[in-house]
Amino acid sequence: MSFDRGTERLADWAVYVWDTYYEHRLAPATKNAYRVIWNRHVLPNIGSLQLREIRPREIAALRAQLHRQRVGDPTIIRALSILQGMLKYAVIEGEIQTNPVAVVEKPRQRTEGWPDPLGPLDVERIRARLGPRDQLIVSLLAYAGLRPQELCALRWEHVRGGKLRVFAPKTRRERYINLLEPLADDLRHWRSETGLDFGPVVTTRRDRAPMSTPDWRNWRSRVWYGKRRDGPAFSVIQDGDRRPHRLRGGFASLLAWEGQPITYVAQQLGHSVQTCSRYYLGIFEGHDPDARVPAAEAIRRARAV
Repeated sequence: MSFDRGTERLADWAVYVWDTYYEHRLAPATKNAYRVIWNRHVLPNIGSLQLREIRPREIAALRAQLHRQRVGDPTIIRALSILQGMLKYAVIEGEIQTNPVAVVEKPRQRTEGWPDPLGPLDVERIRARLGPRDQLIVSLLAYAGLRPQELCALRWEHVRGGKLRVFAPKTRRERYINLLEPLADDLRHWRSETGLDFGPVVTTRRDRAPMSTPDWRNWRSRVWYGKRRDGPAFSVIQDGDRRPHRLRGGFASLLAWEGQPITYVAQQLGHSVQTCSRYYLGIFEGHDPDARVPAAEAIRRARAV
């Protein structure tokens, strides 16, 4: 290796990686989250070091420093993972020979708390308090497990042959979700009511313009929570987490309770099996295999109440 290799400061190298590798590969929300962690926890501690000065002992010292600063383990894991990604490109471009982060043990990723998904009865009580457009949004979140960005990007051309074709901006991967019949009914009813032609997005604003990420945040604030915290979530969900993210957990529980293996649930949610296990293993462990109910049937029963 040349003597002038690895002399660039980590702070300057990070700017190069952001512009060269990350600008068009990461979703905007992911980039923003990375920058916050990088600027707060990595840059002030080792940003002035040259690349070749960053060795495993510096990484171990960084981890210890973050612990002393009472940074939580999940944030430390993310900070070290971002740093490892930055230095991966230094290895690729010959600035350093090995990635020092790879050999330093990260904090153990703890499993999440016991999952608390919203079941079909709660989902249907929430839907009963909403108008047709907002009912469909809740159905897509609860009965297809869509992420908000996936919801905003879903087009009618992606609804075909009993499946939803979904592109996940978060993971930049495409997946096919098997469409539950009650959700298929909701989609047919909405399309018939709106008279939309083939092609436009499925979920729109009230003025029929496509929903954007800011529109989603407005929906969550004004519709889900209500302007004075009197929205359907606060009327139906008596305790616990009232975030709409629990709807996605409801989809995972529907599939688990009908007997689907965790590999199938992970694929439908767009997770790795490891991530799905971390978030939803309690659903599988807490369900009686002799009490299986098909997901579509569970939704129909809830709608009949």
